[in-house]
Amino acid sequence: MSERVFSISKAAILTGMSRKRITQILAPLSEEPSPEQIVAAFVSAVRAETALAAVTDASPNADGLYSLLALADMSGTYTQAVKKALKGITPAVNKRQLKQYRLTQKNSAGKTVQQLLESLQTSKTSNAKTRAEEADAEWKELRNRKARRELVPYGEVVDGLQRVIHLLFQRTAVNREICKACRGIIAKAFNDVRNNSKSILRSN
Repeated sequence: MSERVFSISKAAILTGMSRKRITQILAPLSEEPSPEQIVAAFVSAVRAETALAAVTDASPNADGLYSLLALADMSGTYTQAVKKALKGITPAVNKRQLKQYRLTQKNSAGKTVQQLLESLQTSKTSNAKTRAEEADAEWKELRNRKARRELVPYGEVVDGLQRVIHLLFQRTAVNREICKACRGIIAKAFNDVRNNSKSILRSN
C-alpha cells in the first residue's frame, strides 16, 4: 500500500495533477496494474479532458459559464486582454485546462464580468477611432503643407541642391578669373560636400 501511495505522490509531482485525480484515473485498474495499463489510463484521461475543453472552450454551457476564449469573442478582443481585465476574479470553474466565468461574477470594486467586458470593448473601439482620426488629420496636414510648398519631396530637394552646387562649382572652381591656388581650395571643398552629401543631408 505504501508503495502505491508513493507512486501516486510521485505521479502528482511529475504530472501536476492532484492525488485525488490520479486516484480516480487509477481506480478502474487492477490492484497491481502493469506500466502499460497505467500509461494507457493517463492517456485516456487526458484525451477525454482535452476533448471536453475543445467542446466547451469557445461557447457558454448550459450553466451560463464562459471560457476566456468565449469572452474574448464576445468582446471582440484577445484572451490575454480579457484575462487582464478579469484579474482578481476567481473563475467559477478553475481547472488546470479549463477556466470559466459567469457574467454576474464581480471583482473587488463591485464590477461584474459583463461590465468589465463592455468597458474593454468600449476602450478598444475608442482607441481604434482615435488612431484613425489622428492618422486622417496627419494625412490632411501633410497634403496641405505640400500644397503650400512647405513640404517638398526629398528627391526634389536633393535634385535642386545638386544643380545649385554644380552651378556654383562651374562659376568658382573652374573660373579662370580666380587664381589657381584658390580654385584648388574651392574644388577640394566642393568635392568634400559631394562625397559626403548623404551624411550632410541626414544630419540636417
